[in-house]
Amino acid sequence: MCQLLGMNCNTPTDICFSFEGFHMRGGQTDHHKDGWGIAFFERGGCRMFVDEKATIDSPIADLVRRYPIRSMNVIAHIRKATQGSVSLLNTHPFMRELWGQYWIFAHNGNLAEFDPPLDGTFQPVGQTDSERAFCWMLQQLRGRSPSARPPLAQLRGWLAEITAQIATHGEFNFLLSNGDGLFVHCATRLSYVVRQAPFTVAHLKDQDVTVDFSQVTTPDDRVAVIATLPLTDNEEWTTIEPGSLLLFVDGAPVPDHQAAQEISMTALSTLTIKVHASPEFVEHVLPDLQDGRWSDAPPQRGLPIMIGQTESEAAFESWTAALDSAGIGYEIPPPARNAMAGDGDDATRVEISVGRGPGAGQAF
Repeated sequence: MCQLLGMNCNTPTDICFSFEGFHMRGGQTDHHKDGWGIAFFERGGCRMFVDEKATIDSPIADLVRRYPIRSMNVIAHIRKATQGSVSLLNTHPFMRELWGQYWIFAHNGNLAEFDPPLDGTFQPVGQTDSERAFCWMLQQLRGRSPSARPPLAQLRGWLAEITAQIATHGEFNFLLSNGDGLFVHCATRLSYVVRQAPFTVAHLKDQDVTVDFSQVTTPDDRVAVIATLPLTDNEEWTTIEPGSLLLFVDGAPVPDHQAAQEISMTALSTLTIKVHASPEFVEHVLPDLQDGRWSDAPPQRGLPIMIGQTESEAAFESWTAALDSAGIGYEIPPPARNAMAGDGDDATRVEISVGRGPGAGQAF
């Protein structure tokens, strides 16, 4: 099993203390010796170091231990190879650009028979299941929003759906960040600790090293550290429940109710339609459905599904007219009918979901 380390803060902070303990797990206190890497976000840029050597043998790891790079989002990984050779090509974390931002990803686990269709927008360079999963995740995100990054809370919901599909192939613990927040998915084992005032003394598990955070912080600082296994033996670490996808912002996890509220606010003017992606629909109807975004969704009843989203009611009405003309059935729930008919004000409008089945009027 690989080892993951992440940090999310409300002010630029160095990760030297945590990395001091973490790097010991690359061949000293654990048997992960197939390479390692770490990425730091800095003012929209990203500083990344990778090495195919074990951390305990890596001069680059020695540099990171001694160089206090300050960042608000950091992702590190120590590899135990399962798929792909031991080489720089297959060393985590991986980096890609989406929506004009760098995205960093690291994975712990093994995905069996995971070979999703890639459209060429994002392509793996190495042979790992991890990099394939990363490319497919970004492809799905771009399909849902081709030109602009949605709010982090909305992204969290989309990532939860995409992650659920990938997780059917095996263990899928991961860290993902664009520098604005840190997404953390636990499939089997991940924990976190939030350090904030009043700060105390922390002692590493893997080395006899102690730091008094009250001497190196301000009262307003807050730092969340996420790891496969707790790094200290005198702090209270929170075990993340398997199957959970957390979003860390400003040094703390965003509560589910807050994320849900933010998602509902961004969805007030979003119209959504689900369609069974038959060859007829894809070849003859979809090319004419303009002014919106279309992406793949999890299959239902064994059939492929596509989701369309638009903020334009005129575009949405043209979509339903095109589906009617093509003899493709669909269903609009009552709240959506009220919104489309103008019953009720915009402040109470909810996201419209349209279910389309193989026959007219058949819901998902």
